[in-house]
Amino acid sequence: MQNYRKKRKTTQKAQASAKVAQTRLQHLLTASPAVIYSCMPRPPYATTFVSDNLQVQMGYRPEDFIDTPDFWLNRVHPEDRDRILTELKALFQHDKLCYEYRFQHRDGHYCWMHDEQRLVRAADGQPLEIVGYWIDITERKQAEVALKQHQEFLQTILNRIPVMIAHFDPQGQLQWLNREAEQVLGWSLKEAKQIDILAACYPDPHDYQKALAFIQSAHAQWGDFRIRLRSGRRLETRWANVRLSDGSRIGIGKDVTERKAYEAQLERQVNYDTLTGLPNRNLLQDRLSHALARAHRTRRWIAVLGLDLDRFKLINDSLGHSIGDALLQVIATRLSACLREGDTAARLGGDEFVLVLEDLPEKAAVEPTIQRIFDTLEAPFQLENREFFISASIGVSFFPQDGKKARTLLNQADIALHQAKTQGGRGLQYYTPALSTETTRRLSLENSLRYALDRGELELHYQPQVSLESGRVTGVEALLRWRHPHRGWISPAQFIPLAEENGLIVPIGEWVLNTACAQAKTWRTTEGLPLTIAVNLSARQFLQANFIAQIDQILGQCDLAATALKLEITESLLMQDLKRAITTLHALKERGLQLAIDDFGTGYSSLNYLKRFPLDQLKIDRAFIRDITREPDDAAIAQAIIALAHSLKLEVMAEGVESEAQVAFLRTKFCHAIQGYYVSRPLPPEQLAHWVRENRCLVQVPDNGASHTPTLLLVDDDPLAIATVQRLLREEPYRLLTCHDALEGLDLLARYPVDVVMADQRMPKMEGTEFLRRAREIYPQTVRILLTHQSSKTTQVEAINQGAIFKFIDKPISEKNLKAALRVAFLFHDILRQRAKNG
Repeated sequence: MQNYRKKRKTTQKAQASAKVAQTRLQHLLTASPAVIYSCMPRPPYATTFVSDNLQVQMGYRPEDFIDTPDFWLNRVHPEDRDRILTELKALFQHDKLCYEYRFQHRDGHYCWMHDEQRLVRAADGQPLEIVGYWIDITERKQAEVALKQHQEFLQTILNRIPVMIAHFDPQGQLQWLNREAEQVLGWSLKEAKQIDILAACYPDPHDYQKALAFIQSAHAQWGDFRIRLRSGRRLETRWANVRLSDGSRIGIGKDVTERKAYEAQLERQVNYDTLTGLPNRNLLQDRLSHALARAHRTRRWIAVLGLDLDRFKLINDSLGHSIGDALLQVIATRLSACLREGDTAARLGGDEFVLVLEDLPEKAAVEPTIQRIFDTLEAPFQLENREFFISASIGVSFFPQDGKKARTLLNQADIALHQAKTQGGRGLQYYTPALSTETTRRLSLENSLRYALDRGELELHYQPQVSLESGRVTGVEALLRWRHPHRGWISPAQFIPLAEENGLIVPIGEWVLNTACAQAKTWRTTEGLPLTIAVNLSARQFLQANFIAQIDQILGQCDLAATALKLEITESLLMQDLKRAITTLHALKERGLQLAIDDFGTGYSSLNYLKRFPLDQLKIDRAFIRDITREPDDAAIAQAIIALAHSLKLEVMAEGVESEAQVAFLRTKFCHAIQGYYVSRPLPPEQLAHWVRENRCLVQVPDNGASHTPTLLLVDDDPLAIATVQRLLREEPYRLLTCHDALEGLDLLARYPVDVVMADQRMPKMEGTEFLRRAREIYPQTVRILLTHQSSKTTQVEAINQGAIFKFIDKPISEKNLKAALRVAFLFHDILRQRAKNG
């Protein structure tokens, strides 16, 4: 009995423990999200057990499953049912299975279930039971779906966004490319993973290392890279590198080739002149500043050259901007060719250029370059079947002499340039501090000139032109004068270049034509003076499109015959546009106007062009007349121009004639007319009329019928020597001319028909041999004798070699030797004259 009680007590205790355990298990199952179940191992897989938390998880009671064998299978989503029946077959092969499907909740909606099963077998291995558990994974599935949708959304965006995206692992190996990257690079993701994509895109080792370092950088950054595509084409790209938490990198890149080209274009527009391709003012300032820094360290010189084309605006205005632009392009090419590597040619605008020559050892080193520039611009320009001639003026400043800052040097080169332009073309001026004062003065003068015409400050004076054949006045030249109210008379050399620069020369030139023609008409009608009036034309006037109509209008208003007007035009003006010049000249000639080339010999026209101009007259420039009796070169040029005029059947006039010797020389060379202070200074119109009526100071015409007396010219600075010769020759049939100075002797040779000239070797201003050399070159038919104090072998040899000396006479002079030498000399002169007469 006692054992029974003990056993019963043990049983009760065990039952209590089991009940506690069961209660605990029930609580765990109720709290657990997993629903425990068991079912039969064959269709319809009827449920044999299900935990009580089924109702919490799915809304069903356990008996709903147990009482209806196919309850579970019928509530599986129809779209998943066949799949899970198929997958269940694997359970009987592997004894375990895990799969997911949609299951209908009691309230009718479907929820996702995770089902994990084990197959329980009997001792003989036959399937006995299936046990498992269900977990509601709807939230996870929804999250997965949302994630997948998000991933698809991102994938769509990444594949459609017009930028390249690449994913690299921490070692720099490619993991992924978006579609844009595949299309741009030319490799698919699969192909790109099979090669070293970085090496393919960056074949240069330096570029490869730079790209790899960029990808492996620990910091987010931007970088520009020039990559090679599969096609071999190069592409400018810009990449952003982003480091992820796992150490991998995302590269985001885009094609910036067009942007780079646009940026380069913008930079070029900012720094380069669009027309010529030369650096502009902005880049010039930068380059000059860097050049100055280098020169400061190396202690070398820098030259800044301001260059301006002479009369370019005239070409641009009269022939059109297309020709002007084309001309500037050719000039830019020529200027660049004149420079060394490292020098800079820049265009500031219009026809203004600046050249920077650096690394010069000394100031003089700039001179060869300047000469090359002048020479290259003098060559003719061929544009649109036209030939152009143009020149330039240059102003120069130096570092460190004239300044140490770019702006200072540029300003001073510009000041020097303005001064160079006053030289009338092809001017060269180096900067000096005095030029700054001159520039201020010029600006003030230019401002006054703008109002001079309206205020009546401009006047015309007239200089007579005289025929050497008749000795009478045949015409006058109208010369512009400016009477400033405060500064008095201002030289034309000062204000006419200013007027040409700023365009005022056009209205001023029209006023000159009107005033001169009106004055000519007045002289003809009221004074009875049929004078031809000559007017100088500026290039801008001549090349105006309406110039011919303007001439017609002025002649019509003044009622003046066209034959009474002579237009004087410079060579350089005609050569600017030959075709147009020839057309205009013929139109003027058809109207009856007289045409003359002014300052002939100072330009660069050729005989080929000269014969095509319908001219009436050539005017020898005063520069060749000034020393015509003293400098053989000037005499030769003047004689050549006179001969040229005769061969072309043109009149020839010498301007700037100031002495009787010049008149005599020009007459012997058959110059037709003269103009200059020897005849008269330019006069106001009322004074000129009075002067002509009084017939004052006209050139005397020689009597060509007078007999010639053998003439000897003695030049000696010793009065006793001259007196001795006069005494010794007082019985001889010679006309004796004497002077104490070699230059005076050259003038006497021009004034008189000298047969024999005798000069002392030792004269203070010019030695006898040099005097006789000039005499021989200007008057080759004269016979020349040299007086020497002691017979010098060296002097004799030099003189003989030069062909300057016919005989020597030693001092003191012997009467016998002198008379014998002169008899032979005059006889020899007669022989030379006879030979010349016989041809």
